[in-house]
Amino acid sequence: EIMPSLVGSEMCIRDRVQAADITDESDCKDIASACLGHFDKIDILHNNVGRSEGDTTTVDMDPKIWDELMAMNLKGMFMTCKHVLPIMRKQKDGVIIGQ
Repeated sequence: EIMPSLVGSEMCIRDRVQAADITDESDCKDIASACLGHFDKIDILHNNVGRSEGDTTTVDMDPKIWDELMAMNLKGMFMTCKHVLPIMRKQKDGVIIGQ
């Protein structure tokens, strides 16, 4: 989905929204390919992923929930970098912002 938005009075920025499961490598590869195909380059990867389980303590947390948290919070960041970095290297330009 393309969403045009006006920034200031002279610049028009096009955004692209794509649903994906960042714990799935093929989805991360598709995100990178779709962005490159649409914008011809990738300037910024804002790796702002993650979730928490509220106030659950370590003792009370189900190991399945822990695995899900690690998949999203760590593996998701790794997977998006894995598929965007080769594009940025080829461009010899790009910034990754990790939070």
